[in-house]
Amino acid sequence: MKTLKLFILLASATLSACSLFTESPDESSSLSNTVISDGIAFTLSIPKSAFARSDSLKLTFQVGNCSNVAREFGFANQQQLGFRLTDAFGNVVLFYPFIVSPAGSGFVLQPGESKDFSISWLFRDHNGNSVAWGNYRLTAYLTEGKSPPVSLLISVN
Repeated sequence: MKTLKLFILLASATLSACSLFTESPDESSSLSNTVISDGIAFTLSIPKSAFARSDSLKLTFQVGNCSNVAREFGFANQQQLGFRLTDAFGNVVLFYPFIVSPAGSGFVLQPGESKDFSISWLFRDHNGNSVAWGNYRLTAYLTEGKSPPVSLLISVN
């Protein structure tokens, strides 16, 4: 019985900590998706789901420690966040990073802490061409396989 009570207490504490990373009711125009893996919440957020080709894609990727132990993330490069925009056929039309800076980097999250990454990117490929109108899957992740990919569906008009 004590084990069950301890499990319920731990589960409710984890859920309440992870609730910090979900969308609040007053952000109804924004869009977000969260994947929780091994006590870490990975959340991709964007201000809207429909963009004009002249807009900038603005995304926030939050990494939150919902566990009760510190978590360390180490990288061989300076780029810790990556994203890709794929069309309906699975073709990657935008991606980041495309050049890496070889120098170690990292961060540590204590229980209950989070770290936000933000990117603002024009809807232009690396050759300067605008992406075509259509529906896309935006996927963000920590580089070097340090997180599961988190995706949202967007449109570019």
